[in-house]
Amino acid sequence: MRRTGFSGRVASDETFTGRPCSTRPSLVPLKASQTTCSPARTNAGGIDLSNHTGVGVKVRDNESIDRALRRFKRAVNRSRVLRIYRSNMAYTKPSEERRLARQKASRTRRRR
Repeated sequence: MRRTGFSGRVASDETFTGRPCSTRPSLVPLKASQTTCSPARTNAGGIDLSNHTGVGVKVRDNESIDRALRRFKRAVNRSRVLRIYRSNMAYTKPSEERRLARQKASRTRRRR
C-alpha cells in the first residue's frame, strides 16, 4: 500500500494549506488529533490569518439573489481581500514603492 505525504487530517486549531506536508510518504496512520503540517499563520502579505473566517453573506428571507450578491461585493470591498491579492500578484521594489508614495502625496497636495 503506497501512501502520499499528505495525511488528510488537520487539527482544529491549524489552518489547512492544501499542500502536502512533506515529500516523504507517511507510513504510520495518524490519529485525528495529530498532524504533520505546520500551520500557515500568515499569507504572502504578512497579514495574520490565524483567526480569519473569510467573507460571506447569508441570503435573507424574501431577498433576491441580486441584492445578496450586492451585499457580498460590498463586504469583499470592505475587507480589502482583492486589494491585498492584487498587490501581492507582482513584486514591487522598495524604490518603486517610495516613488509611488511620493506621487500619491503630490497628487494629494495638489487637490488641497
